[in-house]
Amino acid sequence: MEFALILPFLILILLGVVEFGRFFNAWLMVTHSSREGARLASLGGSSLQVEERVDLVMTYFDTSRITVTISPSGTKSRGDMVTVIVNYDIDPLTPMISIITGGTVHLHSDTVMRVE
Repeated sequence: MEFALILPFLILILLGVVEFGRFFNAWLMVTHSSREGARLASLGGSSLQVEERVDLVMTYFDTSRITVTISPSGTKSRGDMVTVIVNYDIDPLTPMISIITGGTVHLHSDTVMRVE
């Protein structure tokens, strides 16, 4: 009888751990892709090349949900600072966790590097 009372809480905790792992993995990939994009932009890469690099790093994720912002977007001269901002929205797999998180979770990372 006690196990029947505790089982829903154990399942909720297990699903929460799995979802947290997914969210944390996605956050790490967003951060890494932001750094990769900023590094390429600091070496003189174009905005299109930076967006392609970010999409390449985020291969296992839905690339239609990725938003990349590069500032400044035009030509950059040596010593300027370039900022790459990557945004990604991820949906929880389980409805119970979706209720707790309020639906879509927004992940954000920005990286600033000096143009070489």
